[in-house]
Amino acid sequence: MKSVLITGANRGIGYGLVKQFLKSKTDHVFASYREMDRSKELFDLAKEHSATIVPLQLGCGCCSAWPLTYFGSENQNTEAIKLKFRGVSTFITLLAFVWWIVDWARILGNKFADGNGEALMY
Repeated sequence: MKSVLITGANRGIGYGLVKQFLKSKTDHVFASYREMDRSKELFDLAKEHSATIVPLQLGCGCCSAWPLTYFGSENQNTEAIKLKFRGVSTFITLLAFVWWIVDWARILGNKFADGNGEALMY
């Protein structure tokens, strides 16, 4: 059984990854999002591929040491999700945190193309 967890799956690169994994022989794609009102495309795709895509409302704190927090509604079948979730590789999740750390390093170091101010960290 091949399963994957994709954070930020409701738009951009994350949404593109969901579509790519649908083309492969992935059994379950756990597609996380934070805000329901910004996830219509993901929900539409999940309806078309209900056997494969499992949308999850997840968020994370402002510190990379904080765990992902499950914000799902009470009416979701959490036991079924837990059973499917056992086979998820942690690699995709770690990649999300690596990018998060890179973004904070850029913010603190003010390493942006238009960054004219002083760095917050030296």
